[in-house]
Amino acid sequence: MYRIPLQIESCSDEETTSAFPSRHRFVHSPPSRLEIQGKHKERFAVQFLEKDIVRVTCWADGKPAMDKTWIRCNENNDVPLQGLPRDDLSRFTCPPIQVSSASDSSSCSLRIQQEQIQIHVQLQPYIALSWEDNDKSLVFLKDRPIEAYVFEPDAAYHYLVRHTEFEHYYGFGETSGTLDKQGSRIRLDPKDALGYDAETSDPLYKHHPFYITWNTRLGIGVGILYDTMLPCVFDMGKEKQAIYGSYRYFSVQGRDIDYYVIYGPSMAQILEKLALLTGYPPRIPKWALYYLGSGMFYTEREDAQQQLKNFVSNCIRHDIVAGGFHFSSGYSTDEKNRRQMFHWNENKIPNVSQVVQYFHSHHMHCIVNVKPWLLCSNPHYTQAKELGLLVFQSPTTNRQSQKEEETTNQVKEPCLFPLWSSEASISEYGSYLDFTNEATIEWWIEMLEKHYLSHGIDGIWNDNNEWDVCDWHSRLSLGYCFKQIGRPIQSLCMAKASREALLRHNPHNRRPFLISRCTCLGMQRYVSQSWSGDNYTSWKTLQYNIPMSLGMSLSGFPFVGHDTGGFAGPPVDPELFIRWIQVNIFMPRFVIHSGWKSRVNEPWMYPSLMERVTHALKFRQQLIPHLYNLHMFASETGQPVIRPLIYHFPLDEQCANESFCFLLGSWMLICPITSSSCCATNEISVYLPKDEETDGGRPWYDYYHQRWCTAGQTIQVQVVEQGVPLFIRAGAMILLERGNPWDDYPLYRRLVCYPDPRRDDHWYREELYIWIEQDTNSEHSSSSGLKARLDCTKDEVRLFLSWWSNGDSSESSCDLSGWFLDIEFIECHPRPTRSVVVWSDELMPWAHHFLVHRSSDDGE
Repeated sequence: MYRIPLQIESCSDEETTSAFPSRHRFVHSPPSRLEIQGKHKERFAVQFLEKDIVRVTCWADGKPAMDKTWIRCNENNDVPLQGLPRDDLSRFTCPPIQVSSASDSSSCSLRIQQEQIQIHVQLQPYIALSWEDNDKSLVFLKDRPIEAYVFEPDAAYHYLVRHTEFEHYYGFGETSGTLDKQGSRIRLDPKDALGYDAETSDPLYKHHPFYITWNTRLGIGVGILYDTMLPCVFDMGKEKQAIYGSYRYFSVQGRDIDYYVIYGPSMAQILEKLALLTGYPPRIPKWALYYLGSGMFYTEREDAQQQLKNFVSNCIRHDIVAGGFHFSSGYSTDEKNRRQMFHWNENKIPNVSQVVQYFHSHHMHCIVNVKPWLLCSNPHYTQAKELGLLVFQSPTTNRQSQKEEETTNQVKEPCLFPLWSSEASISEYGSYLDFTNEATIEWWIEMLEKHYLSHGIDGIWNDNNEWDVCDWHSRLSLGYCFKQIGRPIQSLCMAKASREALLRHNPHNRRPFLISRCTCLGMQRYVSQSWSGDNYTSWKTLQYNIPMSLGMSLSGFPFVGHDTGGFAGPPVDPELFIRWIQVNIFMPRFVIHSGWKSRVNEPWMYPSLMERVTHALKFRQQLIPHLYNLHMFASETGQPVIRPLIYHFPLDEQCANESFCFLLGSWMLICPITSSSCCATNEISVYLPKDEETDGGRPWYDYYHQRWCTAGQTIQVQVVEQGVPLFIRAGAMILLERGNPWDDYPLYRRLVCYPDPRRDDHWYREELYIWIEQDTNSEHSSSSGLKARLDCTKDEVRLFLSWWSNGDSSESSCDLSGWFLDIEFIECHPRPTRSVVVWSDELMPWAHHFLVHRSSDDGE
């Protein structure tokens, strides 16, 4: 093995001092791009896409081995099946740059300048970049000066300087461990990681080669996106080498480096620009935000149809609102208990349409589990083979040259892999479908329609879709092998296909619902939700699943959740189960699930817990309008639904390392109970974040103890049975649901306002945009709704309500005649002295109810 660092020939004195040195090695065309030729014919280029988004490419062989991308999207928030040309930047402004010699240095170097960013290009002894904010004159990103870009025969490396004292690294998709990856090594190569350790297992199910570097000293952040589907490693300081100083690196199993630097400086700005590059999430159907039932138990039983109906009956008996139910793969078993795609076991479920209709009659939607493969014993296998729909062997495998293969009509021989078929770890040989093949896409859509959607199935559950057992040299219809293109491309194209099937079978123009276990950067364009896979039942999993979901939220995928109660491992004990529920009701996706037929996690599984479980599920139900607003905002901007504390408190050092407490939106602070010891001591320590205000920051309202608490302090909170510690930030406006969610008229809502309790001469203001839920089931309708503004002074609280619309909406289309709105104010003193004024648009014909809640404490 040999390593080749990126270098150029030595610069002459004339080149060092000239305005544009070494013209035969430097190309400044187009005006937004600078290209440099390396010593071994490598091509290194820097190009501005926007003033704060810069692309850097380094082709070891002078051109990209893969000239297409599926991560970056086009102007339609999509990517063709064949991918986008990597160099097609037509939808960006690509502002011109100024290139000059770096006059402040005696070495051979260049300076690239644009409106917001200045890049110093070190040319000797090795090419390296240093990035600076023009306004603040601050270096926010820097390559390692020695061997920043290195190539091996089958790998490429990018090394950067690491600052251990004030830098933090967030994102990387769904990874184990704490939120901040400083000092960690992360491997991205999706696996079917059954029963993983949420603190240490690596790799897991996802492929999101993106992270945010947050500098707490400067209060600024920068995102780095590596455009690759190949296996890669992020070493954020685990490796040490005295010669090079403190560094971090990215490595990939390929010889190309193609990355984007996204300058914030805030986290919100970084994620908005990431969504601009890679795509925005779809609008989710509102029903998918309620509790979703699941469990392998139901469809594994021989009386599956009755078990499924029992779930509905139990929900009714316990007054539990469920938005839908997942049909696990047990529905598809044949006479030998093998799971066969596009097959219903009629002994278990004699009448599929009848069962689906039974769920629908109780306002529950049905989601069906599908796999990306066919076992050799599957009745449809021969047809798929003859049509060339399967991943097939490379010419070197079947002893036929590629040229001979292309000139014959011989049926391509599918690759055979051991695939899960029955009980845990029991496999049978079969083949993966090739979703890069147009014919496979059309066949898949037809089969989903015929076997599932025609029965009334509402959603598709793409499962076991990591393609992790595929041979590197297996070939695809696009002409590539997995070694060239990567495995996650199949997961992405499968998602495109399943979503297209749902869109075509959509007579009422309803929003499609698609979930996927494996995701990659770019799949957020097609997938409604994902989850953290087959987790293990333990307190540690409850705890470390939280930073996993926060990492996904900071990686462009905001709609995440977990199997509440655990999928694998021992049965969940009562206290762990209820505390897991009480945390996960705040997740974008809330599902109670379990594996295998020997046990099942259900809300009613412990009668002694029923009151606490019901309280938690009803709290989730009340939060649906608030969650819906956050999901709509995420679809419009790319902002996450759940957020780490550092997201909204960037200068609070105590928030930088917090992995387990998190925010729902910007106003609700959730403090999970993550160990049995907290339950035993009946007390938990909570740090209340402090914002940048000079007067101490906004206080927090203790929801369960009804008191105001000062920000910037750690307090001891008594644990209550009803829920986990919950704090609401002063200035918050939370829209809640009242009554039966399935009633068409009237629609009961409660707007709870938390005016800032501080009695000083400052004027405090907050705004909230409320999406009207009348367009819940339409995918492309314009956004419209209410705008609420809360103003607080020492003498008065004012709430202003008005219309807002985005697109073609008009006031006439924002019909609120079916709304019944309560407005509640939470004040801090037993006898509030401030007056309360509510102003509303005269065109709003709702009924007003005004309530003022007086807390039991004068505050702290």
